Amino acid sequence: VRVAIDEKFETALGLSQEFVRVRNDKEREAALLSLASRSFKSKVIIFVKEKVRARRLKYLFDAVGLKAGELHGNLNQTQRLEALA
Repeated sequence: VRVAIDEKFETALGLSQEFVRVRNDKEREAALLSLASRSFKSKVIIFVKEKVRARRLKYLFDAVGLKAGELHGNLNQTQRLEALA
């Protein structure tokens, strides 16, 4: 399936966007860790549906030596900026 945005909207220069859907929930975290460690060589943003999952992924990424941060509505502005840095 190819996903496209409206032609009148442009993405930021140098930004590469990919959509990866992993249907099997049991394999999702392993797939994300594998992609992040082998395929993505610079910064990446991973969107998840739940704050709990964002926190879990942060801890998993930290455990395997990948620098990670979580960003969600329960953080104050200082924490959000730190997560983006």
